Amino acid sequence: MSEQVILRAFRDGDLDDVIELRTKVLHSKLSHTREKKLWYWKFNSNPFSSSRIPHAWVLEHEGKIVGSIEQVAVPMKVGEKIVIGYIGCDFAVQEKYRPYGVILANKFWRNRKIPFSMVTTTGEGVSDIHKVFGAKELMLGRYSWFRIVHSKNILRKLLDCRSGVIWKILSNGWLLSTISGLLDLVFKMKNGTKTYRRKLRIEKTDEFDSEFDKLWRSVSSHYDILIVRNSKYLRWRYIDYPFERPQIFSAHDDAGNMRGFAVVQVSVSDAMTHAGIMELFTEPSDKVAQKELLQAVLTCANKHKVDIILAGSLPLQVCRLLKRNLFWRRKTMHSKYLFKTDEVTSFHGSKREGNWFVSRGDYH
Repeated sequence: MSEQVILRAFRDGDLDDVIELRTKVLHSKLSHTREKKLWYWKFNSNPFSSSRIPHAWVLEHEGKIVGSIEQVAVPMKVGEKIVIGYIGCDFAVQEKYRPYGVILANKFWRNRKIPFSMVTTTGEGVSDIHKVFGAKELMLGRYSWFRIVHSKNILRKLLDCRSGVIWKILSNGWLLSTISGLLDLVFKMKNGTKTYRRKLRIEKTDEFDSEFDKLWRSVSSHYDILIVRNSKYLRWRYIDYPFERPQIFSAHDDAGNMRGFAVVQVSVSDAMTHAGIMELFTEPSDKVAQKELLQAVLTCANKHKVDIILAGSLPLQVCRLLKRNLFWRRKTMHSKYLFKTDEVTSFHGSKREGNWFVSRGDYH
């Protein structure tokens, strides 16, 4: 190397180079313009960002950005405290500079100004790097859920290799139709004929108001660690999000009390339409609200003709509900969440994973 690789805080003039790095290393399919919109939403429009903490750390060599890790500010409830934590994401290093990636990881995890640090959507190799610097793996993050809605479309996507004996058999169509037909029949037999009288009023909304603050105060008391899901955070996370607008459903009882809400993100990627259950937030024991909000999610998915519905590591009660509604559980070899608390914020309860609340909406 003709010059030393420099570690420094992100500067505004670095944005184009960082986007170029992300596109090459992470194989981002967003256009440069959309990448900029996403960046401005994460940082410039983020009401929790602070000038004391840079938006990212970068590695520079010979005037070029060769590595970066972003850190997105989010409000966190840790025990009885509310702190501003940071989620590390889009960890990208050019291939020939990979050994320097440990410098970025070290800087992120050992920043004493950050009381709570977490990374999401990490790969197994990157996960091992983060663990070296004291990050702990949240085992809940190894599990995710999915439900196939249109099995024929999914099978076509998975088997679209157009080569080999299997493809030649399936390309005739009869076997593909038979398999998908059997799967669809199972779904319809278990769920298609279910009818029941609603006990709650399910409404679609496009705003997060003070009712969500009241629900947050009630539900959050049951959990030790979670992102603060008050109206301020939810507006930024979902209403201000610069791309596809999510579907938001709230559940109210006859007295007008909000019992919970769900957020569904419908999007298209690689010619497959999917719905992500970003949030399903209720009192842990409120099975009625959980059931009726999930029904609203399934109705929304059918309306948009999605191929598959995805969910993250929701609370145990909701996971049981998903299983009863033909969601399948997928386990990975690494967790999507690694975390670390400082000595002041840390407390014994953080080790009890049953007292965490994480969802697909926590991915950044």
